[in-house]
This record gives sequence, structure tokens and C-alpha cells, in this order.
Amino acid sequence: PLAGYEYSPDTDKFIVQLDRAHCLVTYGSNACLEALAHGVPSIVLGDGITRPLGSTSLKHVERPLFPTGTDTFRLACDLAYSQWTTDEMAEGTCWQNLLEVMERQTGK
Repeated sequence: PLAGYEYSPDTDKFIVQLDRAHCLVTYGSNACLEALAHGVPSIVLGDGITRPLGSTSLKHVERPLFPTGTDTFRLACDLAYSQWTTDEMAEGTCWQNLLEVMERQTGK
């Protein structure tokens, strides 16, 4: 435990926790990518996917580093490049998956 800091309850969904988070501290997980997608900066202490876009030190917990829009866009493009085949994009599988994810996250 750290004085002045609150740990998120295990019963909350991650998206709920991100909605009220100042920043995310993680060793290395996809949680840092989800945080980035929701505008929450990360401190990545291990090999997380967003490590190059933020801080790697707890000394930034009060004033976390925010990646630029260009850097975030480049990472998203790099990830998208290897996520779907050309055929899956052409047949709409990629778009359908994105819609399902957005619906789950927004409840719409």
C-alpha cells in the first residue's frame, strides 16, 4: 500500500477503473494499450506494448507523460497492420469486431 493512493476493487470492470484513473501503473500487459485508447497515461515498468510512449518510472506518477497523437496513431497503425488479413478487412470482419468492442465498452 502507498499512502494517499487507492487500489481499484477487484469487483470493478477494468473500463470502470479507467474512467476514474489518473494513470495506470503496470509491469507489462495489454492493460497499458487499453488505457492509452481511453486517454489514460501509463507507467510501464516492464515490456508493455506502450512502453515507448510513456514513462517507465514511478517518479512520474503525479505528472504522467502523455504520448503525442502522432505517436499514438503510429502505434495503432503498427498494431492494425498485423491484426487483420486483407481478406478479413475486405469481407468486413475487422469492422464487425471493432463495432462489437465499441458496443461492449459504451453499452450501446
